[in-house]
Amino acid sequence: MDDNPIQRRLKEQVDTFKGAMPIVVALRNDALREQHWKEIKEKINAEFNIADPEFTLQSLIDLNAVQF
Repeated sequence: MDDNPIQRRLKEQVDTFKGAMPIVVALRNDALREQHWKEIKEKINAEFNIADPEFTLQSLIDLNAVQF
């Protein structure tokens, strides 16, 4: 691939999205209960409200949840 900054940025975004997808699928599980969310928050060392309409996939990415 040529050293094109647009291509490089697009590839980074696609790679980030691909890394986040397994997390999104797992977190959509209807069996998750409050105690599960508590454990998830402790694991990623973050506080968030999943019922907040402002909480999005980007929020998870910003919390660096992909690394866990």
